[in-house]
Amino acid sequence: TANGRAVEAGCKGFWRHYKNIDALCDELDLRPFTPYTSSAFYSPAGKEVQAPILGDLPRLPTPFGTLLYTSPYFTNLSIEDRLSALPLALDLLQYDASDASYARYDTMSAREVFVDGDRGGASPALYERFLAPILCALMFAPPEELSAAAAMDVLYGYVLAHQDDFDVRWCKGTIAEEIFQPWVARIEAAGG
Repeated sequence: TANGRAVEAGCKGFWRHYKNIDALCDELDLRPFTPYTSSAFYSPAGKEVQAPILGDLPRLPTPFGTLLYTSPYFTNLSIEDRLSALPLALDLLQYDASDASYARYDTMSAREVFVDGDRGGASPALYERFLAPILCALMFAPPEELSAAAAMDVLYGYVLAHQDDFDVRWCKGTIAEEIFQPWVARIEAAGG
């Protein structure tokens, strides 16, 4: 900026399963991240949920730990709306990313599976206030334009694979200053 302040496009969190980034920072003896933080999700209606730091809680089988521990924090959704996620949990458990499973779910949109699924789907409130916005945030497209297989891959990778996968920490400064500049300096010092 005109005041000499660094600016980066977007906001980048660092999740527990970013093992390569952690290994690089360890190798460079960098400590660029905050501790893991509680995270909140907002819709146009306001704060929908504030997740606890799931890695600090007793581990339960996925996706049940995530669902159980975040359920009390959904401030704008009724218990009925929250329970309407159960059929989606069954689809997520059946989806195994094999070629056959991917091909089956790839023929449907995320909206078709999440709302219009064979076992019933998410309530309109759960879909509109949580599922659609979180998929849009993670995949940069509305669920009706997303393959159900691709959406389930992303939900699995960021939310459901392990109870603490959604725990996030943030860079204490810009990524360029905290990680890339020290890395470049190390490469240059080694003759690169």
